[in-house]
Amino acid sequence: MTGLGRQPHSPVTPFGHFVTSLCSRLLFLVAVTTFIVLTTVGCERGPKLEGLVPCRGAVMFQDEPLAGAIVTFSPKDNKPGVRAAVATTDDKGVFSLMTLGQKGIFPGEYRVSIVKNTAVETPTNRERAEQMQQGRRPLRPQKIESVIPAKFNDEKKSGLEFLIGEQGARELKIEIESLDTKIFPGAGKVL
Repeated sequence: MTGLGRQPHSPVTPFGHFVTSLCSRLLFLVAVTTFIVLTTVGCERGPKLEGLVPCRGAVMFQDEPLAGAIVTFSPKDNKPGVRAAVATTDDKGVFSLMTLGQKGIFPGEYRVSIVKNTAVETPTNRERAEQMQQGRRPLRPQKIESVIPAKFNDEKKSGLEFLIGEQGARELKIEIESLDTKIFPGAGKVL
């Protein structure tokens, strides 16, 4: 018999342990990813960067918005003070570039990379349950694969080059097909 307001204790099933373990791992991955982004992009504002111009655009893959992709504009030449600009696309594929945590990009010539990865070869729930029953840690995804053609992961191989003018670029549109790319520059110039 249980006391007032107490629920009877139910043992944790392998599936319940799997869900708890999966949630813990996802939380850990989110925390690590946030830390990496903040330390790479710059979490402190620091002094205001002079000369940044707005740059906004959208990335489409096979006629669909590419959500969750990391878009990086890397300077084509190594001018002093010019830095790479980074953004992550939203669920509509839209991005707004930031440089060292501040909105905008320096005018100049850039090579562009787009990265969107996913885990594949994920173990089945049955395989995970068997591992837990044996007292071992459950199997993890074993392979990361690019969602888009791998050449777009490298700014030197992507073929994407832009000239960002003094006014910036407000409507860049990059369409990635399975092997080809179409670029609709909007307010920017394509090199």
